[in-house]
Amino acid sequence: MIPIFPEFKKLEYSDKSEVEEITRKYYPYSDFNFISMWSWNILGKIEISKINGNLATLFTDYITDEPFYSFIGNNKVVETAISLIDFSEEMGDDAQLKLIPEVAAEKISTEAGLMVTEDLDNFDYMYQLEKLRTYDGNKLRGRRNLSTRFQKGFLKNSYIKILNPIDMDERKEIFGLLETWVSMKKTDINENEFEAIKRAMNIEGPQDLVFVGLFINEILSGFVINEILKDEHVILHFEKADLNYVGVYSYLMQENAKILYNFGKRVLNYEQDLGLPGLRLAKKAYYPSHYLKKYIISRRPLPQLPKIEGESV
Repeated sequence: MIPIFPEFKKLEYSDKSEVEEITRKYYPYSDFNFISMWSWNILGKIEISKINGNLATLFTDYITDEPFYSFIGNNKVVETAISLIDFSEEMGDDAQLKLIPEVAAEKISTEAGLMVTEDLDNFDYMYQLEKLRTYDGNKLRGRRNLSTRFQKGFLKNSYIKILNPIDMDERKEIFGLLETWVSMKKTDINENEFEAIKRAMNIEGPQDLVFVGLFINEILSGFVINEILKDEHVILHFEKADLNYVGVYSYLMQENAKILYNFGKRVLNYEQDLGLPGLRLAKKAYYPSHYLKKYIISRRPLPQLPKIEGESV
């Protein structure tokens, strides 16, 4: 059971239903998606609590591993934010809240003594699957051309397949592709992401993950890990492909969108870009229909009093 603030507990897989009981009331912000939380909890440091009916979290930064507090919910937002900032200071952590969804941030007024700042690096990119599966329109011409180039060069020797992460042969192929990707990209994938993918693959029991694989010459050359949500949304958690094949990402995204659309889904959450230039460029190239905005909340700086003439410093 999730404790009441100020008590926190380490995140466990058994918390899934209780976490989702809170988060399903809101748009599917990727950071508060349970599978995302579980996958990225590679250090075992994520903690959770309930505060005023909201879900409070102690996260670690995806890149730096630095701890910070956050929450999702729209109940007593100002009181919740101030309590968490005070608590963060007492614990010696960063005195600001991060990854705060718009549903909470929009309720904070200037009179509350708090400052709300857009966190552009962590906006979730949202796309219409209808657009991704067809690449219709002038804006998506670049993606359409790359997908066409891939099909002209490699389609006759390739096929798409829904993977079974329990199958040992397919698991071996996924890890082999990851090793290939690391050797090609050098620095764009870090150990955290590698471990997060492993944790997603090791989830046991019924869940709504869909693994889509692209095979070229009978070799796994790309894969996507999606999560089917209860409404019209789906989250794309991870994707990797062999960059030796021109247009492979555009083709894989299009084929993945077709599968998800046939599952009755209409909106894809492609998660954030973390401020990484290459990732930002790639996500913008698919032209999101909108964003799920997130914010940083901190105390408003005290106004500087005017200096009195002749006053000593």
